[in-house]
Amino acid sequence: MEARTDSVSWKDFSGAAALLLASTVGLGALALTPSSDNTAAVFTRPGTDFADVVAVIDAAGGAIVRNGGFANVVIAASPSPDFHKRLYAAGAWLVANPLILGGCTPSPPSVAAP
Repeated sequence: MEARTDSVSWKDFSGAAALLLASTVGLGALALTPSSDNTAAVFTRPGTDFADVVAVIDAAGGAIVRNGGFANVVIAASPSPDFHKRLYAAGAWLVANPLILGGCTPSPPSVAAP
């Protein structure tokens, strides 16, 4: 019985690594592209309470559509075409496309209709 002498090198994984890098960069760019309907997933500093998040949205001229999965994350909307820029100016840490990042946060609890 002969011993295997095959060795594994980084070249064996270069195709998979290139695919991983391309998909990560592509999804990241897509997530940071503003949505066409002026809605945004707004992330503020971790530890920010909800009142401060509301102040950021209000200062940018927006309204909260729904809460995110965490106290510092909300989905907001505004009729202003420069809403994303205004959110950053008001203190948002990250403004992302809510459709792409919607799966990254837990859904808010559903409320049964009366």
